[in-house]
Amino acid sequence: MAVLLVLIVAGVSIKTMNDSQNAKVAAIQLQQKQDKAQAAAGAAKVKHDAAVAKQKAAAAAAAAIKAKKDAAALARAQKDAADAKRLARQGQNTTPKIIVQQAPTYVAPPPTYVTPDYSGSGSYIAAVASMSTESGAQSYVSKIEAAGYASDVLWSSNYSSLNPGYWVAAAGPFSTQSEAQSAADNLGSGAYVRYLG
Repeated sequence: MAVLLVLIVAGVSIKTMNDSQNAKVAAIQLQQKQDKAQAAAGAAKVKHDAAVAKQKAAAAAAAAIKAKKDAAALARAQKDAADAKRLARQGQNTTPKIIVQQAPTYVAPPPTYVTPDYSGSGSYIAAVASMSTESGAQSYVSKIEAAGYASDVLWSSNYSSLNPGYWVAAAGPFSTQSEAQSAADNLGSGAYVRYLG
């Protein structure tokens, strides 16, 4: 009876020891799982923090590039402003040069034919047109003759009463000033009387 009791007590003690041992193993395993979970969480946090840091670094690099571009644009604008100011000062200090060109002196060509010379004849003419070319003056001859007057082209340089250097289409000659004036009145407002002497 006593032996049986000892065996029972011994069995209970062994079971208790086994249960305690199992509990310790379970506690260790649980702790290991928790440690592993914490390690994984820590690794995930480190990875997340690294990603955030990388994004911040990229943003900072982009901001630096933009700042550099803005600085370059500002430098260009300042240079352009300085150039414009310098050009404006040069424009204010520069007096424009006015170049006066003298009109060329017209030299009429010499006559291609011998014009009638009425100088010293005591004659008058009704001058209708003074032209720079002989052909231009000749174009008026037919109009004067169509009005019923004799007509000729004179080289004005041959007569002191005419401006030199022109071909003059004229009606006449007339022996009196009144006759020449009457012809001038009939030939138009541009016609005028000249005494050839």
